[in-house]
Amino acid sequence: MEYIRSLFNVENKVVVITGGSGILGTEMASGFLCAGAKVVLFARNGENLKKKVAALGKKGSVVIGLHCDVTSEENMRSVNEEILKKFGRIDVLINAAGGNVAGATWGRPTN
Repeated sequence: MEYIRSLFNVENKVVVITGGSGILGTEMASGFLCAGAKVVLFARNGENLKKKVAALGKKGSVVIGLHCDVTSEENMRSVNEEILKKFGRIDVLINAAGGNVAGATWGRPTN
């Protein structure tokens, strides 16, 4: 089973999570941190983001938070540059943004 460990190894990988201060984003970040990844959280709410980064930082791994609105191309380009300057790459991107914002998700049509 060594190949499974190797295939799914995220140790020292750079993981970016949009919606990183939300419930799903925070839980995914926690799992990646426990697996040894470096985690970058994106969120629009700066205060909430600071709290989440502080709490996750207690796990002893690398976690940073960047204020980011994923609907702004300019903002996305800016944070991308910041990540590349700090880490040199992005290995994993997870989109967890918008799940609790009306209009950001589609429901099943009702007939």
